[in-house]
Amino acid sequence: MSDPIIGVLLAAGKSKRMGNNKLKLPLGEQTLGNITLKEAIKSSLDHLVVVTNKQDHLQWISPFLLSPLLRDKWTQQTCKSAIKGQAYSIKCGVKKAMQLQAKSIMILLADQPFISKDIINKLIERYLHNENAYFIAASFLNRIRPPILFSHQMFPILMQLEGDIGARYILGNEKWQEKGIIVPFEDPIPFLDVDTREDYEFAKNVWKSLKMTKC
Repeated sequence: MSDPIIGVLLAAGKSKRMGNNKLKLPLGEQTLGNITLKEAIKSSLDHLVVVTNKQDHLQWISPFLLSPLLRDKWTQQTCKSAIKGQAYSIKCGVKKAMQLQAKSIMILLADQPFISKDIINKLIERYLHNENAYFIAASFLNRIRPPILFSHQMFPILMQLEGDIGARYILGNEKWQEKGIIVPFEDPIPFLDVDTREDYEFAKNVWKSLKMTKC
C-alpha cells in the first residue's frame, strides 16, 4: 500500500447504557457490530484497525469476516486502557495505524450500523481531491458526526486526547475547523448511534423498513 488510508473502528466501549454488549445484538440476520465492520471492509479503506477491549473474543463478528479470505483486510488491536474512556481507544487505534504507515486515518464507531460504504467512500474521495486538508468530516444539522478522516498532520493532536471524549472534540476548536472540510449529509439515519434500548428498538424498525424497501 502506498500512502494508505486506514480505518480505526472503535469497538471497545462498555455498552453501559445498554446493559450488555451492544455489538452482539441481532439486527436482521447479523449482529449490530458485524454490519458496521462489513461496510468498512467493503469500502475503499486500505486496511482497518478494530480496537477492542481485552475481554472481547470477537463473538459479534461473523465466521465469514473471520475467514482467511477477509482476515488480512483488518487487524484487531486490544486496548487495555479502553475502560478509561474513548480517547484511549482512539490513541490505541492511531498508534497501530501509524505502525502500519498510515498517511491518514478514518475514525468510525462500531455502534453506527447505518454508516454505509458509500458514505465512507465519499469522505475518502473528498480527501483524495483535497490532500492538503487536515480532516474531512461528515455533518448533519451543522454538527460534526463520525466518521471523520484525519490526515497525518493531526495524528499528534489525536494522541493528546484524554478522558471519555471522541475525536470530534478536537474539531470544536475553530483553528482546526479552518484547516479541514465538512461534508453535510441530509439523512439522519446513517449517524444513529445505538446506545440505549430505545435506540436499538428504533434501529430494528429502520432495518426492517429498509429491507422491505429493497424487496
